[in-house]
Amino acid sequence: MTREEQRRLKELKKALGDAEKSLAKSGGFQRSHGYTFCFADGFVYWLYPKVNLSSVGASLSVKPTALDRVLWDVFDLPDNRDQPRSFHVWGAFVAQFHSLPDPFEVPLPGPEADCVESAYAEVLAYARSAVVQFSGKLKEVEDFQKLINDDPNEKLNRILCEIHLGRRLNALSLLRDALARGETGGFIGPRGSIYEYAIAFLERT
Repeated sequence: MTREEQRRLKELKKALGDAEKSLAKSGGFQRSHGYTFCFADGFVYWLYPKVNLSSVGASLSVKPTALDRVLWDVFDLPDNRDQPRSFHVWGAFVAQFHSLPDPFEVPLPGPEADCVESAYAEVLAYARSAVVQFSGKLKEVEDFQKLINDDPNEKLNRILCEIHLGRRLNALSLLRDALARGETGGFIGPRGSIYEYAIAFLERT
């Protein structure tokens, strides 16, 4: 990338940040701590935009907010329940989002940074339509579990789903299998990995 392209990309990224701040709310999303997101039927959708020299694009991710509450119970973090609703997106010790398929991209109508705003407005419209589409399919935690069931990167979320749904034996089986493979689930506390915390939680409840 030439210096001129680097300079232009920097301008485009700044324009995208400005567009997020000015348009997200009118596009049906919220903004907090630099994140753009919305809530629908017990699920939170996170919109992650990006810009390059020719287009503005975005990916959309989702999770049930109930999984965060399970994670906080497992880690014994009751105070997290008193945080603002947006904490489900930007907070520490929250369940991971699941990336939805088909990220969208809108070509920039011109090379100027001013063109970013109109392209981002289209991205917001696409994203809002996708939220409506998926919220028609995702009503319960069990719907989310079916969505992620074949994704090898979603083991922790699958376990949190099993705990939430009261399937203790299934959860324990997944946990012991993960530990036998040397997996940690991405969270480590003073008493071990999230998987060890989860086993202890299930044994005392």
